[in-house]
Amino acid sequence: MKVLKKDIDCLKSLKLDCINLPIDYFIEKCHLYLVYQKIEGITLSSYLKPKCNKKISETEAKSYITKLQDVLKICHEHKLYHDNLNDFNILIKDCKNISVDYNKIILDT
Repeated sequence: MKVLKKDIDCLKSLKLDCINLPIDYFIEKCHLYLVYQKIEGITLSSYLKPKCNKKISETEAKSYITKLQDVLKICHEHKLYHDNLNDFNILIKDCKNISVDYNKIILDT
């Protein structure tokens, strides 16, 4: 638990708009609870679902892939590695921004 608290304190100190990191935590009856900031937007999965297997444009796909690469580069520069990146934890905040939900991370210290 001590190592986990240290990792969470390290994550809290990062100020990155492109990832959803814990802003606080508390322990109650031997359970650790993480508190996250609410992010407006939808998951990539929710965005694609109404399209019913219709293709998105190549331009739109390239845009999202490029933004995702930028987000992951920033994360890796801060030694944050996602252990389960998928369409449920890629968040589309608006037409220009995406975010990655880091509820499961590997912190390389």
